[in-house]
Amino acid sequence: MSLWTVFGCEMLPFRASPEPTLLSTAFTRAGRARPEVDAPCANGERMKNEAVIDGITVGGQPTAAESASGRFATVINLREADEPGNDTGSLLAGTDVAYAHVPWTIDTVTNADIAHVRAAVDAASGPVLIHCMGATRAAVAASLVSAENDGSGAAGALSKLAGAGFAIEGTPYAEFVRTYFVSSQPKPARNG
Repeated sequence: MSLWTVFGCEMLPFRASPEPTLLSTAFTRAGRARPEVDAPCANGERMKNEAVIDGITVGGQPTAAESASGRFATVINLREADEPGNDTGSLLAGTDVAYAHVPWTIDTVTNADIAHVRAAVDAASGPVLIHCMGATRAAVAASLVSAENDGSGAAGALSKLAGAGFAIEGTPYAEFVRTYFVSSQPKPARNG
C-alpha cells in the first residue's frame, strides 16, 4: 500500500499532479478552461449520491478520506454550519483546496446565494465539488450555474438535474429553479 492509498482509493495530491485523472475540460462563465477529473479511486467507489453536471461534481457530505483525496481544487459547502456532521471546513483548513461556505436550504436560498456559488465556480482553477448533506441542493446549484453559462434557462437546469438522476419535479426545488431565472433576469430600462 502506498503512502497515498486510503480506504482502497489512490489519493493523488491535486497540486502535485492533476494530469493522471484529467478527462476533459469544462469552461467557466468567463470562458476560462477548467479541467474536470474523474474519481481516482481504483475500486470505483464514489461519494454519497455523486454525480457530475457539466463538469461540476456534486455530492453529499464527503467523508474525511474523500475530503483529503486531492480530487478537487475547490470545494463549495452548502450546508448550514450547525448541521450535524458538517466538518468540511475544518477538514480542509490548512490545505491547498479552495473552500467556499455558502450555506442555504430550500427555505432560505436567495439569488445571491447562487451568485456566490457561481463566483466560486468561476474562480476555480481545477476540479470543483459542490456538496450538501444528500446532494440535491448541490445539484440544484450546479444546474443553475451551468444553465446560466450555456443560456439554457430553467428548462436547461431542470433537464440537467433529471439527466444527473435528480427527480425534483413537483418539489420546492423545481419551483425555485423556475423562479430563479425569472427573478435573475435584468430588468429592461424604462424610458422617461
